[in-house]
Amino acid sequence: NEINISTFFIEILNYESVPIPTYPQETRSYAYKILIEIINRYFCHIKSIDYFVILCLSDIEGEKDPRNLLLIFKLLEMLIPKLN
Repeated sequence: NEINISTFFIEILNYESVPIPTYPQETRSYAYKILIEIINRYFCHIKSIDYFVILCLSDIEGEKDPRNLLLIFKLLEMLIPKLN
């Protein structure tokens, strides 16, 4: 069951299948909110994914909109302590 959940999250975060930076601001905002919820609720399932952080970084790379940057800072604030 955990393998299926991990595979599901890898597919969601896969940059090539869902290139978040290419979408309009509002859509990117929803994507970042979803990432925040994934980290909040399912981190125990995704912490075993070695490249989860790389996938997250590829999704947030290049963001310039101040509203989305606030969401990214919140995401990173939640993610970084959980990585230790």
